[in-house]
Amino acid sequence: MTNVEPLPFRIKVPDEEEWGFTGFVQTETSVTGLLHASDDALFLEWVERQKTERFTLGEVGTDHEEFPVEMLEIPLDWVASVEVVGGWWLPRVRLRARRLDAFDGIPGAEPGRLMLVISRRDRAIAAALASAVSTRVPDLAAARPAATRRLPPFLPADE
Repeated sequence: MTNVEPLPFRIKVPDEEEWGFTGFVQTETSVTGLLHASDDALFLEWVERQKTERFTLGEVGTDHEEFPVEMLEIPLDWVASVEVVGGWWLPRVRLRARRLDAFDGIPGAEPGRLMLVISRRDRAIAAALASAVSTRVPDLAAARPAATRRLPPFLPADE
């Protein structure tokens, strides 16, 4: 799997808006990065940029901030699937994990899920990466944990 090229991606992060009596502040966050695959892990490296626009009684202006590059290693044992979705118009790579904390620290990630927006020209790279990862990821049925004990039924407290 070492011959798979890194996949450039973007992550959509919702804008933050604050309205008040004195004005309005809007923060736009953009996340861009590369997804790397090795024989036993996925590596996500990204940079986060924020643009904050202020329209308040005391201040009008725009601030730009760029954060340092960050990297996260995700063992392939934690990965449930890597899929290319969205077709030609809106290609994306959907990552699902076997752990809720697998993508912790990545802006825009949900527990156990991450959606990467890719360029149309990178669909072939994404398909090769998804295929390479799917051959290395253990089968979900075989990796399912043993059944756990059920919780006792809810008993109301004595009044």
